[in-house]
Amino acid sequence: MKALTSRTSLAALGALALGAVLATAQPAAAAVVSETGPLRFLELGSEATIDAKGAVAFAAVTVTCDPGSYGSVQVNLTQSAANRLAKGTATKEVTCDGTPQQVQLTVVASDRPFRTGEAWGSASALVCGDTGCVSLFEEHIVTIVK
Repeated sequence: MKALTSRTSLAALGALALGAVLATAQPAAAAVVSETGPLRFLELGSEATIDAKGAVAFAAVTVTCDPGSYGSVQVNLTQSAANRLAKGTATKEVTCDGTPQQVQLTVVASDRPFRTGEAWGSASALVCGDTGCVSLFEEHIVTIVK
């Protein structure tokens, strides 16, 4: 009976260790916050949606910047596809009014079409205002869906 308890305890410990490794293997989407300057918040969405047989992916970025400031956001997506990379970049101007703005960017695939699955995504923003310019950057895994 004691051997069975030891095996059960060992199995439970192994399961906990595996769970800890899996929980830290993929970074969760986390917003980037700035305490100073006209750009206050940047967050790349955790999903992008493909269309046109993978020729484009629509990615969302949430940005908050001070009223009267101006700037732009950029999204990059890179995905492994048949030993090559499907990748694309999109840039769009943002409306700065002090409230969170969700900006949808159309990322056009180059070299290969995007497909459903995981991709590496990054978002950056540069916003300028009366107090100067501020840039923020965020990157994480993005799930591409249909």
